[in-house]
Amino acid sequence: MAEDLRTVEKQIYDLETRYVATANPQGNALKGYEGFLSHSSAPARRGPVKPEERLFSSSSVTGASHLPA
Repeated sequence: MAEDLRTVEKQIYDLETRYVATANPQGNALKGYEGFLSHSSAPARRGPVKPEERLFSSSSVTGASHLPA
């Protein structure tokens, strides 16, 4: 059962990484959509996903973001 949990949490981590990396920088489900209201263009996504952007994988104390690499 522990291995199943680890597998599911790794999948959540990987999907979250992909979502944050490909989401529209002006707005997404994690940051909100206020960027669409402004007339300025948002810069393109750059660099790795920051720990504070990991809403889902960081919500579990056994999640992949809490495990050593």
